[in-house]
Amino acid sequence: MKIFISHITEESSIAIVIKNWIESTFLGNVEVFVSSSNTSIQLGSKWLEQIDKAIEESSVFIVLCSEKSVLRPWINFESGCAWIKKVPLIPICHTGISKSELPAPLSFFQAVNITQENFSELLFEFLATQLNIVKLPRIAYEEMKSEINNALLNINYDKVEKSTQIKSDKLVVQSNKENIKTIYNPLGGKTVIVASDGTGDYFSIQHAIDELGVYDQIYIKAGIYEEEYIQLNGKRDFRILGESKERDSINLW
Repeated sequence: MKIFISHITEESSIAIVIKNWIESTFLGNVEVFVSSSNTSIQLGSKWLEQIDKAIEESSVFIVLCSEKSVLRPWINFESGCAWIKKVPLIPICHTGISKSELPAPLSFFQAVNITQENFSELLFEFLATQLNIVKLPRIAYEEMKSEINNALLNINYDKVEKSTQIKSDKLVVQSNKENIKTIYNPLGGKTVIVASDGTGDYFSIQHAIDELGVYDQIYIKAGIYEEEYIQLNGKRDFRILGESKERDSINLW
């Protein structure tokens, strides 16, 4: 059986802890895909193709839900794939959100709070049912709980946001050297990065447009993007800037 854990970058430590415990408990019977794990996506592989393949082959979806992650388009996209596939989806709530506070469509699924006393037992009992395993092996639930708590304590949303801002500043300097355009926003707002290799705020140009407000601007790194057109949805007061691209059909200027 293959399991897909959907998560945002800042919460990767939680995903990796859950992955390691599941795979070591059901040794040889379960493969858990975590996009931030080196064992799930090998160096040199096309990461987007690997994610697409993992979604297609998965029999169970686990979604890490926090007050930050449920607002990210990629989490909702992956959850929508589970909905379409009609496979079991387990929202795991943590960091500022509980089961009763989940937005639709995540609220349509039976969720669990990661901090509740019997979280690990509930998770493994469910997985054992999916695998038709009558009796679970002995599991050090207290040790797993301790590792999860440490992962929760190590979440640092500010660090990732600051890192993204540093990347943005560096890209502005580089673009000036290449005389692409001077990237500044006289109207205010913010600049976000779109990168097809996953190093920016968004993987998709359209997702960035849909999520940003007026006066914001988008900087698109060189890469290959699938969009054949973009919809501005009435938001006309932000700019789309970018590097020279290898191949794509979007006119950025």
